[in-house]
Amino acid sequence: MELISTREGETIIINNFNAKMKIREDIAEKLLALYNKNELLNDSNITVVGNEAKVTGKIIIEKREKLVSVSFYYEKVEWNSGLKEIYTKI
Repeated sequence: MELISTREGETIIINNFNAKMKIREDIAEKLLALYNKNELLNDSNITVVGNEAKVTGKIIIEKREKLVSVSFYYEKVEWNSGLKEIYTKI
């Protein structure tokens, strides 16, 4: 769990999985902004451009009454330094 916010009576929880410590808060804030603009689709892949890296991954949105869980599963991190990290299932 990276970030908790409230909006219009909803509690929104942003989760980053496989997150890197250096960028997790930045990416979580960008995801919250996208959610607040209704730009996130459940079960879709997106790319989020942060201050230190560009992260590609899958979004899962679950809603239960007034609780919203936005889970972002990192699949690729492209650091501004040129380093790329790709996550695979074994």
